[in-house]
Amino acid sequence: MKEEYLSEEVVDLERVVGLDLNGSTKAKSNTIEGEQLLESYVGFCNKYKKKRIPQNLHLDLQLSGDLALDSIDQVEFLLHVEKTFGLSIDPDKSTNVRSFRDLLELVNETQDTDAKGGVPGVGITDLQRHLIEEVPQFYNEVDEQHGRTLKIKGKEVYDFASANYLGLDLDERIFAKIEKDLRKWGTHPSWSRAIASPELYTKLENTLSEVVGAPRVLVYPTVTLIHMGILPLVATPDTLFLMDERAHKSIQEGVDLAYAKGALKKFFKHNDLEDLQRELENARDLDAVYICIDGVYSMTGVDAKLPEMVEMIRDYPNATIYVDDAHGFGLWGSNPSEENPYGTGGGGLLRKYNIDVNRDKVIYVAGLSKAFSSLGAFVTCRNDAELEMFATAATFINSGPCPTASLSSAQTGLEISQSSEGDELRKHIFELTKRFVTGVREVGLVAESSDFYPLVSVEIGTIAAVTEAAKILWEKGILITPAVYPNAPIKRSMLRFTITAANTVEEIDNAINALEIVRDLVPSAPYYY
Repeated sequence: MKEEYLSEEVVDLERVVGLDLNGSTKAKSNTIEGEQLLESYVGFCNKYKKKRIPQNLHLDLQLSGDLALDSIDQVEFLLHVEKTFGLSIDPDKSTNVRSFRDLLELVNETQDTDAKGGVPGVGITDLQRHLIEEVPQFYNEVDEQHGRTLKIKGKEVYDFASANYLGLDLDERIFAKIEKDLRKWGTHPSWSRAIASPELYTKLENTLSEVVGAPRVLVYPTVTLIHMGILPLVATPDTLFLMDERAHKSIQEGVDLAYAKGALKKFFKHNDLEDLQRELENARDLDAVYICIDGVYSMTGVDAKLPEMVEMIRDYPNATIYVDDAHGFGLWGSNPSEENPYGTGGGGLLRKYNIDVNRDKVIYVAGLSKAFSSLGAFVTCRNDAELEMFATAATFINSGPCPTASLSSAQTGLEISQSSEGDELRKHIFELTKRFVTGVREVGLVAESSDFYPLVSVEIGTIAAVTEAAKILWEKGILITPAVYPNAPIKRSMLRFTITAANTVEEIDNAINALEIVRDLVPSAPYYY
């Protein structure tokens, strides 16, 4: 059943929540009434004009399940509540908010400055500013690069924030091929792809089709532009987008555009097959359901349960899996084994799990900016009709094309990846990652890593703890990606390390030694056991 929503751009508040609007809508004391909180949600929706409001708006509605607010949406709503009522919401406690009623109880608690593991006195409004000001790994300008050693403000640091997994950003053969193609095509083929494309595109698309085993592919500049273009394109009022709750924000924003066109959206619990099946059962009567997932989740390196999902949707003719494998493509490949732990060829999860896009009802999206160090992305097309439809997306026709250098580097990188050299690079990455994860666990910290995949999150704990840990790593010359609220639970802040073929054993060991200091000086960091 489709949930009923009000469609007006500006909503009649009295009709939604039955409020008496003759008086002030602001709280006259520290206590906020339920109607006032619901009214603030209506104001939030009207302000941002991207959320539809249920006819029956009440306190027991779930922010995620019923209203389809993702983690970022929920933070934006809490910011709106802070500003509307002039209060400060403890970010730590806000992670327990599921419904309007939970939020009402939280904001009516006595405000205190003990954040119990958060940052004392810092509410949600100020938290992001605090992190940017206090965590030294944010917003740095790199002055020099030598391999994975960088110079930032005169300081030498080891780079564990790069996602150029195969190290092709530093390959002399690719530099030479780029120069040759630049002489032929100039720096940028500035035609709309609806008008003309250099042959570099055709060659790259044919190569990608072979690598992933799909009939056709279409190259876009970025994965985000694919999501923003294709998800609204396939949307109708009888289309449901079922998103893993940890699906990448760019997927969620693409679904938001589809939602604005009248489609439905809902989240299911991360990698939870039972929850997914319940939602599929409830959606049997809809025309189409798109299950939107990451292939490899970017904070943990964990695969989606893609084979199980493929098997599940055989019982649901209206279901299609839409997978963003930005971090898996180029690393995972065919037949992982002891000799080749990530498999061979680097064809991504389609090859790892022997998935056929037609037989298994999969739309596969992947990027070239990670393993292949190139501005570009692609989507598989199961037939010519789907190719023609995806080529009508506004972000395909109206966005600028990929620069010549990226088309050239992607093609050459794929050729290297498909050779035995590519498999040797992947083995090297595996060995470096295994050394790092094993060393971190021996130090006594939690290192989240699935199959020694080169996306490793070291769990630290609270915002205060991760701030101190990041400062220690910076002092020891380690650049990482902080994984903090709202992209990680506030009590489970993490430090994300990405490991590439261009990192060295010395750099790995220095990172482990720095984390040993973190263990000694940041006692709240969880121990591995």
